[in-house]
This record gives sequence, structure tokens and C-alpha cells, in this order.
Amino acid sequence: MSLKNCVIELLRKQYVRNIWKRVSKILITIGGVRLASYLTYLGIEWGKINKDNPTVLCISRDYFSKDIIELRKRTNINYPCILGGYARFQEYWFPKEMQIQTFYQKYAGPEKDKAISKSIKYARNIIQRANKVKKIDAVMSANFDYWQDIGFKYVCKELNIPFLVLSREHVTIPASFEIVTDWYKESNYQFHGTAIAVAGPSTAKLFEECPILDQSNVWVTGLPRLDMWKEIKTDIELTKRPYITLLTFTEGYFVDEFFKELVKLFAAESLKYSNQSIEFIVKCKNYDDKIAVLKILENHNISKLTFIYDTPLYDVLPKSRLVINYNSLSIVEAVIAKAKVAIPDWGECRRQDKYAMCTPDDPIIQKAVSFMKNAEDFRDIIQKSIEGKNDMLTSDVINDFANKYFYIPKDSITISQKVEEFIKFYIKN
Repeated sequence: MSLKNCVIELLRKQYVRNIWKRVSKILITIGGVRLASYLTYLGIEWGKINKDNPTVLCISRDYFSKDIIELRKRTNINYPCILGGYARFQEYWFPKEMQIQTFYQKYAGPEKDKAISKSIKYARNIIQRANKVKKIDAVMSANFDYWQDIGFKYVCKELNIPFLVLSREHVTIPASFEIVTDWYKESNYQFHGTAIAVAGPSTAKLFEECPILDQSNVWVTGLPRLDMWKEIKTDIELTKRPYITLLTFTEGYFVDEFFKELVKLFAAESLKYSNQSIEFIVKCKNYDDKIAVLKILENHNISKLTFIYDTPLYDVLPKSRLVINYNSLSIVEAVIAKAKVAIPDWGECRRQDKYAMCTPDDPIIQKAVSFMKNAEDFRDIIQKSIEGKNDMLTSDVINDFANKYFYIPKDSITISQKVEEFIKFYIKN
């Protein structure tokens, strides 16, 4: 493990976080906005810079970093990334009541103007320092409604450069669409950036329901992270794949209690096949998610489970003969990887269609995934996968399923190139 990764791993530990929080508060109290911006600038990860290409300063967040990796490989644009500090440091001058996604615009307390002024100064200092390395032509974020980005939006207007969004949020569950629509209507939120690129038509429709910006500035480009599947070997026979994989859905999927039941069943099944050359993988979203899952299983035998969180999906799914998941876009990637995909359809999961991303009555979905009606189905599909009784998906089934959820160009153009077109349109104009 590299020194950088060791440091990142250390910072994930709760006691280290607590220490760093206290230390950073002291530093910012003493050094103010100027020191905060300098420390954030020092943390910029520049990547390989081509002096002839335009440069987009990215505000990095989970999943967005995967898009940046693909954009760097496939487009003629530089993408330096702000890796940290922009949230932690700004917490010290933004009122708690203003640190709320979307609703920060409605806050009218006495500290609002002062907080925004500091956020502008903070962003301006970062961009000014970055400009000395390479002229910044645009700023891009993964979220259009985060309070942490306020200063960057103001400074982009000052400098007459675009503030762009490649939205990591993609609404595919009807109930989520309703919740998010109500959220924006209640907040009366207005986007103060330039333009937003989204993963597919369902999220573009959100902006028709909630006109937070001019519709001409909403582009459907897809997510560049899906471009990586063009290079991943997905034709490994299922019988030669070593993993049975559970992708966690611990919280925020409308079935929090059900997941606790399912992961316990998964742990019990792993013990039955200990003499097989099969590894039972629990793929967590991040370190905190892993800790949450371990807590659920604290009184269970987990000796035959392997817990991972920082291994990319493209290293896990093509090695998985079976993938179990619910209400996650990772299901699409599992289908692209030609794994057998199983979705629970009992207990909390057996409910109104508006709460489910995948429903059994859709013919496109039926061809791509299997639905488990009870715990016995769950055990049976694991057994069949271990015995090698599942067939590989065809290309037509995969393409139909993937296009149901994401925009994926039909011609030879990549998603990254669509995003490049989006970026260069606004830099040029």
C-alpha cells in the first residue's frame, strides 16, 4: 500500500478523525480563511497536465472520482481535483442551520452574509493559487445543490468561467423521484451555476418538474465511469468465477431492516460451503459501511465472509458468479459484468412498485435478473450458482437493461466524449 493510501486509511479511523477535527479547528481559528484555502490547495491532486488542454478544477466526492479517472483517460482536458478540506474547513464559519443541502438558500440568519463572504474568499484563494500552476477554465462539481460549493459558484461568475455539474445523483426509483421533487419545490431552490450534465432521462425529467435552471442547460451525457466496462473482461464463464457477492444496501434503500435479515442469511450460507473453492464477498460502500455491517453481524459466525470496500466494482463483479443486491445502480454494472443477478422480493422488499428500481413484471428486467420470493429461493439460487447451473446473459439483454437506467451512446462515441462536448461547449461560449 502506498504512503498516500496509508494516510487515507488512517484518516478513516474514528479516533484519528476526532483528533484531526480538533487540530483543524485550531488551525483555522488561528490562520483563518487564508490558511484553510492554502491547505486545501496543497491537497489538490493534479494528475497529468497537458499545457495545451483546457483545465477544469474538480471538487472531488465519492463516485465522482471514478468519473474523473475515465475522463482523464479519454478526453483532451486536464482535471485537477480538490481532494479534501472544502467541507471540513468551511464548517467553522457556516452556521449549523445553513449546512443543509438545498435548503441553505432559505436560511436568513444574521451569520449568512458573513459565511458566504468567507466562502467566496476561500474559493477565490484556491483558484488564484491553482491559476499559477495552470489557468483554470472551469470548475466542476458532482452536486448542484451543496452548501460547500457556494463560494466557487460566486467566484466563477467573478472570473467569467463556467461552474459545471456532472451530477452523481441519478433518480431511478419512483418514490425517490417524488421525494426529491417535493424537496426542491419546498426549498424553492435555484441553481446559481452554469449547466448540469446528468446520467439519464429520468434525472433530466426532474429538472422539468423543478425548474431550478433553464432546461437548455441540462444535458444528458451518461456517467463516464461506465466507459471502463469497454476495457473489462466480462466473458469469464460463470463456473470459473470465484465469488458469491452481496452488495450492501444498509441504509437509504427503503429496506433498512430487511438488509439486516439478509446479511445474516448470507453469513449462514457461507458456512455451508466452506469446503468449496468459492469466496463469499460482502462488498461495502466504504469503511463506515463496513463497520455498520460488522455491527449487524457481531453475534454471528463470519469466519467464511470476506469484507471489502475499497476494491472497485470492476474488480469484483466480473469475478462474481452471483451478485445479490437491491435498489442500487450497481445492479446495472453487475448485469454488464454478465454475473447472475438476484434481487430479493420478500419482506420489506415486496412492496409497491414505486419503491423499487427493478420490478418483476417488467419484461426487460425479467430477462436480466432473478427475483427471490423467500429465504428458500435465496438459498436455492446460491446453491445453483455454486453448482454452475446458471447461464450467461446475451448482449441484447444486457444492452436493453443498461439503457433502461442510463444514457449510453449507441455509436462508437464514449460517455466521456459526451461529457467533453458538454464542458467545451460552455468553455467556448
